[in-house]
Amino acid sequence: TEIIRHAAENGAHGPAMDFLAWMYQEGRGLDKDFRKAYMWYERAKLAGVENLRGSSSKIYDRMSERDKYFADLQLAEDNKKSKGKAGDYKRIQMHVLGKDRDKEYTIKK
Repeated sequence: TEIIRHAAENGAHGPAMDFLAWMYQEGRGLDKDFRKAYMWYERAKLAGVENLRGSSSKIYDRMSERDKYFADLQLAEDNKKSKGKAGDYKRIQMHVLGKDRDKEYTIKK
């Protein structure tokens, strides 16, 4: 359980996020918690996992209104963080190497 949780929480392993979500959904090795299961399924989606073990929409329907509210807030924050990372990656990929820059636009030291 701790190895899976560690891999999922570090954001390095989408399948670990999916498996942790399933563990929360089913109460296997952890207390059953639909809000945490939903959040980990959604994070696994953001990490690129396509075939999830469970259905986040069915879990969402089982959650209380309070849990839905807090899950939506957390997802908005997760989406904001993931878009920032994607934007940084695209900026790095489009970066023009110094030797390829036009000499006219180079900062003189």
